[in-house]
Amino acid sequence: MQSVLDVSPGLMFWTLLNFLIFFVIFFFMFYKMIKKALNDREANIRNERESAEKANNEAQTARLKAEEAVGTVEKEIAEMKVQAKVQIDDLLKKATAEADAVKKSKVEQALRDIERSRDVAIMQLRTEIAGLVVQATEKILGESLDREKHYKIVEDFIQKIPNNN
Repeated sequence: MQSVLDVSPGLMFWTLLNFLIFFVIFFFMFYKMIKKALNDREANIRNERESAEKANNEAQTARLKAEEAVGTVEKEIAEMKVQAKVQIDDLLKKATAEADAVKKSKVEQALRDIERSRDVAIMQLRTEIAGLVVQATEKILGESLDREKHYKIVEDFIQKIPNNN
């Protein structure tokens, strides 16, 4: 019985010959397919790398455009804030001016109403004074006088008195 570890030169020769024949056949049959697959894989990796670089460049360009747009929008917002503040200030000034005008108008109207009320009160007071003077005169003289005539005399006298406004 031969041991497994014994080396037979004939068996080794035929094994190597079979291996070389198999390798040559395998090489000629599958070399082109393997080379094509490797080349395709290399081209695919190159294309993916190029498209990744292109996408990266496009992303960088888009980022720069977005940053510019954000800067522009921030400037516009700042300008809008300034304009809004100016408009608010203008509106406040107009509202204050209108309120002052309304206040002045109301004060003037109140002064006119007070003046009218004072004039009416003075006229009523003069009328009452004239009536009291006529009554006092009747009592002093003891006889009845012509009321209309005496009212006219007293009214004329009161009109001659200077107004104490």
